[in-house]
Amino acid sequence: MKKTKRIPTMLALLILIAGVALGVFLVQKQQIFNPRANINKSPMDVKITNVSDNSFTVSWKTQDPTVGYVVWGTKENALENIAKDNSETKSQLHYIQVAGLSPMNSYSFKLASDNQTNLYDNHGQAYKITTGPKLNSITASDTISGIVLDNQGIPAQNAIIYLTITNGQATSTQVKATGNWLISLNTIRTESLQDWVKYDLDNTIIDLSIQSEEAKANVVTTTGCARPVPNVTLGKTYDFRELCGQTNQAASTPITPTPTTQPTPLPTPAGLITIENPSFDGETINTNQPQFYGTTTNINKVPAGTIITIKVESDQVYTDSIIVDDNGEWQWSLPADAALETGEHIITLSFIDEDGEEQTIRRNFIVASASESQLPAFEASPSAETSASPTPTATPSLTPTPTSTPTPTATPTASASAIRTSMPSTEAGVPDSGYLTPTLLLSIIGIGLFITGFFSWTTKN
Repeated sequence: MKKTKRIPTMLALLILIAGVALGVFLVQKQQIFNPRANINKSPMDVKITNVSDNSFTVSWKTQDPTVGYVVWGTKENALENIAKDNSETKSQLHYIQVAGLSPMNSYSFKLASDNQTNLYDNHGQAYKITTGPKLNSITASDTISGIVLDNQGIPAQNAIIYLTITNGQATSTQVKATGNWLISLNTIRTESLQDWVKYDLDNTIIDLSIQSEEAKANVVTTTGCARPVPNVTLGKTYDFRELCGQTNQAASTPITPTPTTQPTPLPTPAGLITIENPSFDGETINTNQPQFYGTTTNINKVPAGTIITIKVESDQVYTDSIIVDDNGEWQWSLPADAALETGEHIITLSFIDEDGEEQTIRRNFIVASASESQLPAFEASPSAETSASPTPTATPSLTPTPTSTPTPTATPTASASAIRTSMPSTEAGVPDSGYLTPTLLLSIIGIGLFITGFFSWTTKN
């Protein structure tokens, strides 16, 4: 008797194997139907700012407090790098710098909240940016600054300030723990990123949009009224243009930032003491453990043994006392286990001179992120000597304006590639994106069933 081929059995095996393959695919993709894709963690109001030749900044808000991540790479289907919030503390505001990029290169990125399992994109496509060319460095500085407070008069720490200036890219910065903020105007690029923006020193209009977790504030001012901007309270709208008697902008000569020689360190108003590192207001330094130092210019009014109170304002405020040595010099470094974060900082020196008068000198400076600055780094060493080590320069610049156009709502998608973390691990760790063992086990079982069925069918025939 002729045997009948059992085709349905083979078909069932093929369906089983197809199901296993589909399961493997879905496990690897960690698809969006995963219940952990919480809409309250979806990014809102996504903004890209500070685009330079080697970095850019991404900021957004979530309904629930989370830890934010930027998953990025040179190819949309191979996002292999991760940048994350500076703090492990969960927040509704997220402000992340992506650094270590190449000039004139395109990058793609997606966003994540609390882990990298569920990635959020721009309506089905990754967010994309292109870095600008490397421009001539600027050593002279023109910075604006101010203080932001909440409605109870408390410093609005970590609030984000978005700045818009005529013909320039929008830029941004974060408010420090002291409520202070600082932005360098002459390192803002044009909208095309091809040059430094040109502006008038006194009359160019500046728009500031300030965002905290609870409230917003809007400010219109001019360059002449922004050194510093009067104190701002969240929840209010300000127009400071009249404070400085704004004149016709066309009648003034615009400023064109050009490379210059490093200026001479500025002494206190009484000319008694200098800060030589940082040597001028708004200087960029490339180490997060700088050594601060300077000299006295009048040994009679500031003799050896004079006590100087030093305060460095960062996310954490450092305060200490130092003594002028016999050579009329002073120096101070952060504690060995401390480091300044990337961004703007303020150093203040105060002392009582021989006439019993209090003297104060205050200076803003910027700490560049790793591999951004070409300036030498003067940092503390065990021998208390300064040592120079060149690294690349940061050029804060920006991208789309924060308020003129609506930003797309992020939509969750799944990552199709393995993700490797480019940052040191933290106590909380970086969540895993999947489990390989169950996938391999299912695959082996499926292949085994296929081989067993094939040989069984062959034997019966």
